[in-house]
Amino acid sequence: STEAQRIMLVPIKKDNVPVLSGQESVCAGNPVEYMIEGTGIQNVTWQFSDENTNINSSSENSVQVIFPQANTITLSASIDGDCEDYELTKIITVSDVPNIQLPDTIRVKWNNLNTLLDSLYTIGQWNAPFVIDECGNYYKTVSKENQCGLANKNVVLRVTDCCDTVTVGDIVETE
Repeated sequence: STEAQRIMLVPIKKDNVPVLSGQESVCAGNPVEYMIEGTGIQNVTWQFSDENTNINSSSENSVQVIFPQANTITLSASIDGDCEDYELTKIITVSDVPNIQLPDTIRVKWNNLNTLLDSLYTIGQWNAPFVIDECGNYYKTVSKENQCGLANKNVVLRVTDCCDTVTVGDIVETE
């Protein structure tokens, strides 16, 4: 007599799917490393969406790069594995040291001073208020910081026409 036998196939559990590790927020000009973590990896091909990315070094499962400028970059890692192939991606935000967008000298008429100062505080370029009580030159160090560093710029605020009455007109003249 022949008996039917049942064969049960149990799928192999994927405990070791490769993982792409490395920073997602970096500073331009600084070296950063990305790695593939896992086992059974035969080959990794790295690709960056920005052709200006400088690859410092590359090994079997890691790559060290320098991003030359601020940008949003897609990193792709094509992985040839023992049993399966994988395509992993990571979106990387590259930032620069902040840039202070102010001229060296800002010239303003006395009757327009408050409007100018309010706009400088609002855009975050001009921290901590200071007292301006007459015409003349006022010196201020403007600072701006992010994860990539601190930028400072010395600015002269030249207040003129202190005897003028309030008029409607140009708020700021820059030199």
